Amino acid sequence: MQEANKNKVFFMKKASIYVLCVAAVFLSLIYSDAYGNSQKNSYTAATVNGYRITEQALKQGIDAILPTAFYHSDISEKQKEKIKKKVLDNLINSALFYQEAVRIGLTPAENEIIERIENIKKRFKSEKAFDAALKARGLSKNELRKRIKKNLIIQKLLKKFVKTKFTEKQLKDYYIKNRRKFKEPPSVRLRYIRINIDPTNPNGAENALKKAEKALSEIKAGKSFADVARRYSDALTRIRGGETGYVHKGAISDKEVADAAFSLPIGKVSKIIKTDMAYHILEVEDIRPERQLSFNKVKSKLKKELTDSTEKDRYNKLIKRLRSGAKIVIFDK
Repeated sequence: MQEANKNKVFFMKKASIYVLCVAAVFLSLIYSDAYGNSQKNSYTAATVNGYRITEQALKQGIDAILPTAFYHSDISEKQKEKIKKKVLDNLINSALFYQEAVRIGLTPAENEIIERIENIKKRFKSEKAFDAALKARGLSKNELRKRIKKNLIIQKLLKKFVKTKFTEKQLKDYYIKNRRKFKEPPSVRLRYIRINIDPTNPNGAENALKKAEKALSEIKAGKSFADVARRYSDALTRIRGGETGYVHKGAISDKEVADAAFSLPIGKVSKIIKTDMAYHILEVEDIRPERQLSFNKVKSKLKKELTDSTEKDRYNKLIKRLRSGAKIVIFDK
């Protein structure tokens, strides 16, 4: 039976597609001048309508991602290439977003820039610590201000063309038209014992079966299933006396266990069920038939899923439109 690293991004609180788009853009900006002709001594990784993306910018973007993407694990050359391509794509998209935002006249208000700078300063103990952090990144306050302004300009573009809000009426209309999507399948509430077979022991299956037989005999002798589960089960549910809560058939990985769970009457304890890795004992506490979930029950999840799918679609369309009319040259080193 199935038993159910935060990537921290500067300024980002929510995980919508829109916010993730902004996060990707901001990472490229905070570490480097992704589009422009600074870093003149650095090799050119790509040009976007004549604006340079430097090797230094690319390296800084990769270095920003690697610690979170492969925490405590080795990374192959193939994975490195994949990350490099992804970072370069993000830098190219950032350049296109900025150029388009400038073309249509988007610009942040002065108070927005000041507020963003102040929010960054709050992350440091003192002005001196803030200055030291800028120096470590090779940034002046004026350069940081320019990058924040560019970031805000791009955010305005993404807000205009990507960000989506659904009204209560729109959500309800979608729910009514797609009621069949919001049906919960039949489910059962179980108490469950799993006794693992030790694959390193030649007598592992025999030992596990003896343990399962002992557990079942205690249940049949009148001891509570919950007490036996706490003492015998190897499943994490043992801490709750084997209680699983309501589960539908698709949530149970072993077919033999699923079939038994959905064929037992309420209050009935199963026989010992053998699978490749374990022995199992079940008790059905309740059976819940298929039911239609109410709008209020699904509204929050529905809103998130519709928002994410719509914003992803709008984001991809924006990239496609901007790339189709752009002159992008990638230099292989």
